[in-house]
Amino acid sequence: IILLALAQYLADFFVFNPNSPKILLLLDFKLHGIVLATAILIAAGYIINAFYDFEKDLINKPQETIINTVVSSNSSLNIYIALNFLGLLVAFLSSAKLFLFFFGFSFALWFYSHKLQKIAFLRELSASLLTVSAFFSIALHYNRLDISVFVYGSMLFSIILIREFIKEFINQQGDVLYGYNTFLVKYGKRKTKNLIKTLILLSLI
Repeated sequence: IILLALAQYLADFFVFNPNSPKILLLLDFKLHGIVLATAILIAAGYIINAFYDFEKDLINKPQETIINTVVSSNSSLNIYIALNFLGLLVAFLSSAKLFLFFFGFSFALWFYSHKLQKIAFLRELSASLLTVSAFFSIALHYNRLDISVFVYGSMLFSIILIREFIKEFINQQGDVLYGYNTFLVKYGKRKTKNLIKTLILLSLI
């Protein structure tokens, strides 16, 4: 979440407003609203994802999953709903256009956790697209989408996609046991490592 917030601010400073005084950009409260709404809604997305992945995460990362054994499922869902409400409220206070964008973003995060994350390659692509789509909320703020924005977004997408594939090596045991048809499970370690190397090269380019 912190890295994505940093990417949003860097995009605002160096992609959308490379020649503007940075102090003036920091006084743009709509920008801060976008970053805050993104952070809150992605936090909600992590909670609903952990809700659906609870049994698998007990195997892959038992120490990190301890909170889910203390906090009840109902409490987790209530926190998820509260964070969605808060994030959408912040987006609405920023602008009606951003509210509609983040409403769709919030629904897509839930749909990914509920349906898409067990489908090989679609799982990794959709997770990366969802994360990088938050960056394009800055483009929506400025009503601007040109080649520099596309290149920056593509670089960010490549890095996030690399992260998704690396996570599969960490989570492989639970993915296999609970039937998560990830790219690694379906195509094996060699093809996954070659894909990661290709994505690293593309992100550098």
